[in-house]
Amino acid sequence: MGKNLLLTILICALAGYLVGCINLSFILAKSKGYDIREHGSGNAGASNLMITMGRKIGALVALIDVLKSFLIVRVVMLVFPGDLLAVFVCAAFVTLGNIFPFYMGFRGGKGFASMGGSVLAIDYKFFAVLLIIAIVIVFISDYICFAPIFASVAFPVSYGIIYRTPVPVVYMTATAAIL
Repeated sequence: MGKNLLLTILICALAGYLVGCINLSFILAKSKGYDIREHGSGNAGASNLMITMGRKIGALVALIDVLKSFLIVRVVMLVFPGDLLAVFVCAAFVTLGNIFPFYMGFRGGKGFASMGGSVLAIDYKFFAVLLIIAIVIVFISDYICFAPIFASVAFPVSYGIIYRTPVPVVYMTATAAIL
C-alpha cells in the first residue's frame, strides 16, 4: 500500500469518524440535564430523541444527522475526485462515529441517519430505493433497527453488483458492527 493511499484512507477515516461522533441527541439531552441513553429506548439516536423530547426535535436531529454525513462524504468526493475507496471509507467511518463516539464511551446511536446521508451523497437513486424499502420494513416489523441492518448489507452489495466494483465491501465490512 503506497504512502499516498494510506494517508488518503487515514484522512477519510478520521474525518468521517469525527463528524459521525457529533451526536446532537446526546448534546441536546445533556443540555436539558439528562443522559438520553438512560431514557426511552436507551439509545442516543434521533428516534429516541423523538420519544424523550418530541417528534419535531427528533425529526430535526435526524435531518441534521443525514446532512452531516452527506456533507462530509461530498467533501471527500471533492477533495479526492474519482477515489471510490476514499468515499466508502469516509461513509463507513461517519456511520461508525455515530454508533461508537469516543466521548460517549462508544455508546451512540444506531447510525441509520448517518448511513442514509452517506448513501444519499454517493447515489441518490440508491438512497430513494433503500428509503422506501426501509420504511416498508419498519412498518411491517414495527422495529426501526431492522432497517439499518438491511440497508448496511443491501446498499454495498447492490452497488458493487450494479457498478461492478468490490470497493463497497469496505463499507459493508466496516459497518458490520451494526449487526
